[in-house]
Amino acid sequence: MTNSQYAIKALTSTLEDYEDTAWTNVPNSKWITATVHLMRSRPAPTCFKWTRGHNGDRGNKAADELAAAGIAKPTVDDIDLEIPPLSEPSSLKLSSITQASTYRFIRS
Repeated sequence: MTNSQYAIKALTSTLEDYEDTAWTNVPNSKWITATVHLMRSRPAPTCFKWTRGHNGDRGNKAADELAAAGIAKPTVDDIDLEIPPLSEPSSLKLSSITQASTYRFIRS
């Protein structure tokens, strides 16, 4: 459950487009690709449910409190976002290639 429509869309409806373009120009791609790898490693399906933010939902309020506590930390946690080489997306899908996407891919 999340109040982030961006996160849900990135992990569901726009995921194929992101993969087809080899994640070029995708904000937060390191986080999203690591999450996708973990989701695909699970034996069970992952479901998402959107909830309106700041509406008094107990879980959403607790998540906001945890986020605020994380921001207030004096040091940043070291989070491993490494993906095994065979799981890491690295190529453009031929039907998705444009001249601009090819240049972005080469530069990345």
